[in-house]
Amino acid sequence: VIALLIGTVGAQGLVLLSAPIISRLYLPEEFGDYALYFSTVMVLSVIVTMRLEMAIILPLTDDDALPVLRSSLLSTLLLSVIILSLLLFGSFVITGSHFLKFVSEHPFFILAGCISVGFFQSLTYWHNRLGNFRRIAFANITRALLVILICIVLKETNNNGLNGLIVADFLAQLISGVIVFSDRKLILNLLADLKWNSLVTTLTTYKQFPFYN
Repeated sequence: VIALLIGTVGAQGLVLLSAPIISRLYLPEEFGDYALYFSTVMVLSVIVTMRLEMAIILPLTDDDALPVLRSSLLSTLLLSVIILSLLLFGSFVITGSHFLKFVSEHPFFILAGCISVGFFQSLTYWHNRLGNFRRIAFANITRALLVILICIVLKETNNNGLNGLIVADFLAQLISGVIVFSDRKLILNLLADLKWNSLVTTLTTYKQFPFYN
């Protein structure tokens, strides 16, 4: 638990200390676009997992919890694609929405951001169940450091108009996700019984989570 606390506080401390530097590198408009991206991904990541990640800690054995993790990951992939497709369709139908215009201009980052955050949340609950608090803490601190470093590097080298704040957040989330997912045995176990009907079975068993959380 102490390791988890150190990781969380350390990550937040790094972001706080870097704020004066980052705020001088980027324009208010870039922070506005990043805020829209971040809030969109955070809201959608709650939807795409269907809150099944919270059910990962409930089964008595790890073997029973594995299908719940698998279902959470499958739900993240499926719903991320469906929701983004609906938003892109809406951007063609409703032309006056700033939000939908933003989505149509950044579809890859929003899709990949939802998937990476959904995966990270699900795997964090899995490692919480196993007591791998140091791995979670390391992933959180690594993410904070990468956001800072990538933001600075991209501002100095980016000439193609990409928002360095969005790119940095996405890449840092992706790499930290790889850290918590870098378990060969877990990957093989997840792929061993990769069936969509397992998602239906899990949703039936934990049907209260998508509705009440």
